[in-house]
Amino acid sequence: MKLRAGLIVSIISVLFGLNQQLAATEVNINVTADPPLPAANMIKNSSFEEPVGGSNFWAGCGYYKGKGEIKVVADQAHSGEMSVCATGFSDDAAGQIFSQEFYVPTDIRLSLDFRVRSGRELPRAGSVSLRYFPDSKDIMVDGVDAQITPLIKIPEKWIQFSNPPKDIAAESHIFFWEPRTKDAPRTSKAADKNIITFSRDKFGSQDKVKVRLYILVGGIGVLWYDDITLKPLETRLTYTVKGSDVTEIKVYNGNKAVVEQKTFSTDWPGEYCGNVIVPVDYSYRIEVKNKTGEIKYEEYPAKTN
Repeated sequence: MKLRAGLIVSIISVLFGLNQQLAATEVNINVTADPPLPAANMIKNSSFEEPVGGSNFWAGCGYYKGKGEIKVVADQAHSGEMSVCATGFSDDAAGQIFSQEFYVPTDIRLSLDFRVRSGRELPRAGSVSLRYFPDSKDIMVDGVDAQITPLIKIPEKWIQFSNPPKDIAAESHIFFWEPRTKDAPRTSKAADKNIITFSRDKFGSQDKVKVRLYILVGGIGVLWYDDITLKPLETRLTYTVKGSDVTEIKVYNGNKAVVEQKTFSTDWPGEYCGNVIVPVDYSYRIEVKNKTGEIKYEEYPAKTN
């Protein structure tokens, strides 16, 4: 009886030890991204297929000076069935369509693009403006202006802002009006084609900046707009690893290339949080190795069957 009791105690001790060992090597991996993957267009109702006004993404439109009309129409469309049309009837006409406020991340490259088409009579002005509203009251409200006037020299043809046809003797231009205080001079910086970045250090270390998109028109003439896009080209991948005996963390992209690597010899803190800015074109895999050589991993975005 004593022998059987001793054997039972020994078995329980072994099992308890195994459970402790398993608990000691358990690793938890959590992965997120901002903006999330897969990357999405930040402009809702980008082709004007849904209603405009009220609480919808496109909050309002109209001419605030002179005579003109802005409305969603079905007679022209680059994609889908609808587009927005701005028609100016007087030389002093000035109108706009504008969005609700939304947020863009800082230190992330964004691609701004759209399609525009003109009638035979060309208006004297037109632009797409992404205006920013900083948290700090010391920084003036300003924006990023995409100049479209040179792109409407060929009427009755849809033109892509980022890729104008070669028969137009003009290039696309985006001017980023630099954040400034009230007494500082207004200065702009030309963007690289249609790529813009809201630098975190210029917006009081904000992680996100509040913006609103405007389509502006002026003068006599007609313009149609369609397929407005603002897409992130990068994302901030954040991963947290918790557990024991971790010796190495590797972040791989979809091509199995290492984009970040962290090693821990005897200084594993029990928890580690890392973040890295990566392109949105890939999925990512976070691999964690422990002292015994065991590897655990987490994929982002998670694969679905």
